Amino acid sequence: MLFERIRRTQKPVFIFLAFMFGLGFVALGIGQGSNSINLGDLFSSGGSSGTSISDLSTRVQSHPKDAGAWLQLARAYQADGQTSQAISSYTTYLGLKPSDQTALSATATLLEQRGQTDATKVQQAEAAAQAYTQIGSATAASSLKLAPALTHPLMSTLAQPATTVASTLESSAISDFSQAMGYRQRLTKLSPRNASYQVLLAQDAYATQSYATVATALERYLKLSPNMPKKQRRQIQKQIIQFKLQAKATPSSSSPANPTP
Repeated sequence: MLFERIRRTQKPVFIFLAFMFGLGFVALGIGQGSNSINLGDLFSSGGSSGTSISDLSTRVQSHPKDAGAWLQLARAYQADGQTSQAISSYTTYLGLKPSDQTALSATATLLEQRGQTDATKVQQAEAAAQAYTQIGSATAASSLKLAPALTHPLMSTLAQPATTVASTLESSAISDFSQAMGYRQRLTKLSPRNASYQVLLAQDAYATQSYATVATALERYLKLSPNMPKKQRRQIQKQIIQFKLQAKATPSSSSPANPTP
């Protein structure tokens, strides 16, 4: 599976991008300055003005072109912890207001959070499936002559539901990261001099194995960060070379993501 291959072959790079993710929020000062996104805006439900989700749902059904109502509904769902409903409402809002950087960032963040949650569940499901197959292999190696024929297929059958769940969750996680990457790409076009946007784009591109996009985003990040310490710059330059090599080895990884409006 994709996440297993990433964990097995690219762990150092994953740690590097986790560091870059933190750097984007700390060193680059997200939430500070005219080109930045205020984290409070991403998770604030203040736009709902106390209006209930039920009332807002009724309003958008009656007035589907009311962008403000969709935004309030999205924030209300988000504040209530209903991530999928919030993403859906934000997506509808962005269909009406496609250049709202705060909403684009909020939607991408929610997609990343949901994708990460599913990725964690993938690991759990894979572990459950592996437990069955290990038991089957161990039993099959016992002294009973019929053990290989009787026990190993049974354990594989018992492991199948967990394997299916892992595959479904993996597809869902990849889809979420791919959509998030599309929104991050939109943000980099709307604000091409925002270095933090490039870092976050690189993170999502890595999650979908879009290595060419990772390399390009990090190159742009370096250009937008002239005061970066030389040691750190050299480390990133080395990573960029690795990602370019990965892109050549995985041509399909460079295909762009297109979030549904």
